[in-house]
Amino acid sequence: MNKRPTHRYKIWQLAEGDLAGHEPASPRQVEDLVALMALYDYRPLIETELRGTCTFSNGGSSNCKTTMISSEAVHLVYDAQTADPAAKRPNEIRAGSAVQLDLDQIGAFRGVVASKKPEGFRVAVDDDCKPMLRTKLARIAAEHAISLDDGSVVDKSSIKRIEPEIKSCSYLDHTGTLRQGVIVNLSQVDALIKARIVPPVNSRIIFRGSRRHQAEVTRTFEMGFAARFSNLISAEGLSDALKFSD
Repeated sequence: MNKRPTHRYKIWQLAEGDLAGHEPASPRQVEDLVALMALYDYRPLIETELRGTCTFSNGGSSNCKTTMISSEAVHLVYDAQTADPAAKRPNEIRAGSAVQLDLDQIGAFRGVVASKKPEGFRVAVDDDCKPMLRTKLARIAAEHAISLDDGSVVDKSSIKRIEPEIKSCSYLDHTGTLRQGVIVNLSQVDALIKARIVPPVNSRIIFRGSRRHQAEVTRTFEMGFAARFSNLISAEGLSDALKFSD
């Protein structure tokens, strides 16, 4: 019987706000945190206070702040510390009604009121907003542990990371064996792959498909690996790079 992976829980400890008495996390550990959250589709509730505005379907709005947030749901309380009239609680919030949240460090996204109580309410996040929210929360969690500046020559603002609809891929590993995998996400620079058999770090692999892309395995996990492409893929050509399966 396979053991339940423990790496996902240990790495999450890096994101805890109180790191007193602990060694600072390394840039690689922070990258691993983000990668593991994607690999395991791990969506924990983060206890953090993010201020913002909630706009309701009837046009009214209220200033609020989060108590807990994940890519699935947001727990909010009314923000009583602001003098802005918008902070007044709306007269009526119906469970099931659509809302739009605009939160500090996150931005705007949509959801539905799942439940309410006197001091606040809970919002279930719309499915099409979850990938964006998951990425933002992973970065926020990582920033609790370290301010990341790895000196990379690649301009990160120009990197487009996507989660393809068709995720299956095939690749030749370092032994020349054809393997199957699942694309978790990828960019012009690298790809995160879920796989049953994980190739070793620093080994060369070749993704097969309409075009062949050589890559080097940079990190490995219990159920997948990250690989950096030998040649940068242009943002325009990224859609072609998704065709990793013959």
